[in-house]
Amino acid sequence: MRSLPLAVLLFAAPAFASPALKPERIVLKTGAGDLVVALYAGAPRHAAKLLALFREGAYDTVPVTKVDPSRFIAFGGVERRREPLPAARVGAIKRLDVETGGGPHRAGVVAMAHAPGDPDATETAFVILFAHIAPMDGRFSAVGEVVGGREVLEALKALPVDGEARPRAPLELRATTVFASETELAKTVLRGPDERALGRDDGASRRRILLILAVLGLAAGAGVWLLRARLGPAAVSIALLTVLAGFFSAFAALADLSASHSFLSVALFASTVGVFRLMGRFER
Repeated sequence: MRSLPLAVLLFAAPAFASPALKPERIVLKTGAGDLVVALYAGAPRHAAKLLALFREGAYDTVPVTKVDPSRFIAFGGVERRREPLPAARVGAIKRLDVETGGGPHRAGVVAMAHAPGDPDATETAFVILFAHIAPMDGRFSAVGEVVGGREVLEALKALPVDGEARPRAPLELRATTVFASETELAKTVLRGPDERALGRDDGASRRRILLILAVLGLAAGAGVWLLRARLGPAAVSIALLTVLAGFFSAFAALADLSASHSFLSVALFASTVGVFRLMGRFER
């Protein structure tokens, strides 16, 4: 009977202890949204190296090189920047051997990549894990974790990729900003998931443009109608044409939404009847 409370405690305990975090918060501004990373105190040499590189903007314009939704998203090393660093600067960046004090490689962890078959040759490329990958423990350096922008990280799993898991559309780490603490970070507005950059634009941009055209058409038609006495006989025709252009722009913008919104279907039907009646009056 004494073993029961212990079993309950073991069952209720978290799967992983939370590693100690350094106070700095780093915002990774990707083309698809912002991620906030904190570095582990248990990986001091890697943390110091990354912090220095982030502060000098060494990762600015580094591309996302791979997205495996069941494993990780990979960012290239500083030598892969769109805007190259001086060769001397790249050559001066030291390789580091593995540090295992950062804890297990669970979802959200930032881990350093290393040369194939040589875990003690960590350079500057890194990955952010989508899942716990136990075989990486002891073989890779867990240097930090995502502590903000988790919705962006989750959305990145669905990034369209080719057969080799490379993003179909270029995506890069645009800039990095280091904040001294969470308090300092709190003053900054973070950017959430960018549906268009993530390849999940549902036509919202096209819909906005069509609705703007619709408003302009209807407003112009109403304006011409009010000024018909001054504009002469052609004013009625111009007013009708602009109203029709506005109506069909609105119809094109909203038609796909009407299938899931009954009130919108009714509104589109009523406005269509109204437009045809208006055309009938014009013909008479």
